[in-house]
Amino acid sequence: MSSVQKFAPRYTIEQYVQWQGDWELWEGVAIAMTPSPSGIHQGVVTRLSRILGNAIEAEQCDAEPFVELDWIISDDTVVRPDVLVVCGTPPDRHLEQTPTMVAEVLSDCP
Repeated sequence: MSSVQKFAPRYTIEQYVQWQGDWELWEGVAIAMTPSPSGIHQGVVTRLSRILGNAIEAEQCDAEPFVELDWIISDDTVVRPDVLVVCGTPPDRHLEQTPTMVAEVLSDCP
């Protein structure tokens, strides 16, 4: 048995922004996203975003829902939740602050 440890490559946000395709970065580990979600999944995400947007508007909150927006948690962690709610000024590009709410719609794997 070898005593040599194997290490997975570790990445940062600087490398992440250069990648093509759909990826997330979890504590430096590259995570390939699954193929596009099903129509049912996207329908749920769309309805949830609309419901949240209507509720925010009805309460006249300074907030906005976003669908599949990159949230940069740290230098080595970037995720793309299905729906985020951000209070205050919306981000120009990616979200770099903690969102008010995060929702992930779970779907059956094929």
